[in-house]
Amino acid sequence: MSARELVEVAEPLGPGLDVEHYEASAPVVVRARTGTVFPGLDLGFVVDSDDGTGRSLRALVALPASSWRGCRIEVRWEGVVRDARGAILLGAIDGGPRPSNEAVGAVLCSEVPDLGTPREAARLALEARRRYRERRAARRVIGGRAWELPDANLEASRFTTAHARPSYALGRLPPRYVRALERLLDPDERVLYAVERPFDSASAGWRRSRADRRAAILVLTDRQAAWVVDHADPDRFLSDWGVDATCVPVERLRRVAANAAGRWATVRLETDAGCSEHRLPAELAEEVRLFAELAARFTPDAAGRLPRRTYADPEEEVDWSRMDAFGETASVRELTARVSDHPLAVLPSPARPGHRHTSVWVLDRDGVAVTGRGDAEHVALADVHAVTLVLSPLQGRAELLGRHPLRLDVPAPYADVAAAFARALRRRLASTSGAADGVTACA
Repeated sequence: MSARELVEVAEPLGPGLDVEHYEASAPVVVRARTGTVFPGLDLGFVVDSDDGTGRSLRALVALPASSWRGCRIEVRWEGVVRDARGAILLGAIDGGPRPSNEAVGAVLCSEVPDLGTPREAARLALEARRRYRERRAARRVIGGRAWELPDANLEASRFTTAHARPSYALGRLPPRYVRALERLLDPDERVLYAVERPFDSASAGWRRSRADRRAAILVLTDRQAAWVVDHADPDRFLSDWGVDATCVPVERLRRVAANAAGRWATVRLETDAGCSEHRLPAELAEEVRLFAELAARFTPDAAGRLPRRTYADPEEEVDWSRMDAFGETASVRELTARVSDHPLAVLPSPARPGHRHTSVWVLDRDGVAVTGRGDAEHVALADVHAVTLVLSPLQGRAELLGRHPLRLDVPAPYADVAAAFARALRRRLASTSGAADGVTACA
């Protein structure tokens, strides 16, 4: 936690010089301030901060002489005080005086019994800068999703949003891929790179071949590596039957490798709980190599102690209304209560033709509990490598890949429920990874 911050002066409180900033020249002194008694403090705000109301976090800086509006000062924190509006941090510069109770009381026109601690001030500054970054990132999301281009022409969008080049190509993808991304990606998730595998028409005559000819796309975001492949073999159906998607949280990656041999270029994603390989045509070997290099930057070997994104547990309760369509709300609630008092997400497989008994996956802070007709089973998060979803009108299915594989067939209308469960599981996997190897966590 850094004890130094940059403070910009908003209101000089003593005699000094007023400086104007012009675009075409250096700062220019325009007037002198006189006739006031300098209390030894100037009022400013922490640069790039948010106090929780959309305004900058205020700060008082102890100085030997008053500065000017717009002056930026590197300070060390000495304490914190509070008034009716909230916290005011107290800072000082190297070689300068420390803020005194009397000076702070004179500025605030009140008694100041305690200046707080530097550690508390540093914590408040860190939280304020984090809120500022989150607010600024949210403003960049135009059109609802960070990975989706706004409804403007391509040239205009280049100047209004921060997108990687693959984001501009997403609009040309088949609708089944876009529908999958809408369900798999968080609203503020960023697409970093993508490699599309075309339908393998060269293998059309191989009736007895087991080669996977389906079209697919390999997507890397700032939160996951996703392999999205056609659900049905293209020579069996002429319709769009959705996709199968396998998602590996980037926080789980331990090693990423690319290899080209024969007709195929392969990317291998390894975690502590397992690995997955995805094959693309050999002519895409260079793109596969670049994908692997980008994904490898999330591994611990890439930078020693990598910062990791952590997620807060969802505050809203499980939406039980989706179970009403099958009349299974009561049974799903009962099965869920058997394994968890505070579920983070619930994925039910209701009783229906072909499935005589109700089964439920329940996500808690430690793993996934599986409950149904028999005894409950619990799979720890440390044993999960990835999650696979079948997003198709033909069928629905969720699978946990790892040391203890699990499979749950769900009705196709529950595809959005399964996707929401997968997103919640991915966030829990990300928040719990790195605890054992000392990886730094960040929001």
